[in-house]
Amino acid sequence: MTRPLRTGRALALAAVLLAASTIRLAVTDRWIAAAALAYGTLLAALGACLEYRAHRRTLAQHERARRRARGEVPLAPLNPCCSFWLASDGAAHGRGCTRLPADLSLAEHQALAETADGGQTV
Repeated sequence: MTRPLRTGRALALAAVLLAASTIRLAVTDRWIAAAALAYGTLLAALGACLEYRAHRRTLAQHERARRRARGEVPLAPLNPCCSFWLASDGAAHGRGCTRLPADLSLAEHQALAETADGGQTV
């Protein structure tokens, strides 16, 4: 279980509890409190969705690292491949990028990744 999965489950549970409380307050005509709890419900649900997405990305990164360690053909790059790619509209890539540079072979890319990681594997 990854940290994002644990956090996502906690936020999903919070969203369900807040939604139940919102319904209870709305039925008893406490509209202002119900509106505040509805806002909290939306925030908790959004947080759960973001954490589940981070969990899926972590799993994909681990699968790519496992395949790279076994010498298998790597999967397609993750989308987005890195945070720099998002910020630069695809013009620049960061250190942990999953996209292979066009002019490097797989072995050269692995050597470059190991030096960037400091020799640590994921």
